[in-house]
Amino acid sequence: MTLSQTTHWSVPFDRTFVIDLCRVESDHYNRKVGILTAILFGGFTVACAWALAWSLDSNRTLSDGTGAPQFVLYLAVFGAMTAFGVFLAVHPDKATAFRNRALVRKMLDGTTKGTASFELVDEGISCDLGGTRLNVPYITFTGVRVVDGTPWLTTATRRNSSLAYNLVGINWALRDAASPAIPLTMDVLAQRPTLADDVMRLGREQRRAVERKDAS
Repeated sequence: MTLSQTTHWSVPFDRTFVIDLCRVESDHYNRKVGILTAILFGGFTVACAWALAWSLDSNRTLSDGTGAPQFVLYLAVFGAMTAFGVFLAVHPDKATAFRNRALVRKMLDGTTKGTASFELVDEGISCDLGGTRLNVPYITFTGVRVVDGTPWLTTATRRNSSLAYNLVGINWALRDAASPAIPLTMDVLAQRPTLADDVMRLGREQRRAVERKDAS
């Protein structure tokens, strides 16, 4: 399959674009961290609330001397962590923007012009990111993610947003670099409604061609 027409589009290369570039992969991971945190510390909060009620009702302490004052402290700490987890699950974009603030500044500092432009060619998608040229082969695209209503072509694997990988110490999602991702604007989708499917199909064809070449 080849492209039947040249397609190009552009978006402003600004802070919103760079943050959304980070959000493509990080938001999904941050949301899962928030859910796990809320569930884990929510259980601790309930347990501390029960222990506090028990100590106040019976005027007793545990064998290690823990009583109502300590339970109040634990309840405050666990409750705060539960609230943080809920916030992270509901607003993962805030955590992404905070976590990647140094990267955002670095990318914007090197910008020579305020536009990110993209063009489809036979080999892949040619990108001009604020004056930096980048060619992304179709074979590298792995899926589509939506950020604030805008579809993005992604190149990262599922390990980037895998909570399990991070829990065992394989820190994929929180690395200090954004995976190449390309937004599909409403204008370009109006021209080519099947653009995302076309890119993924071309990627599969390139992958099969590489596999045939390696096997020969």
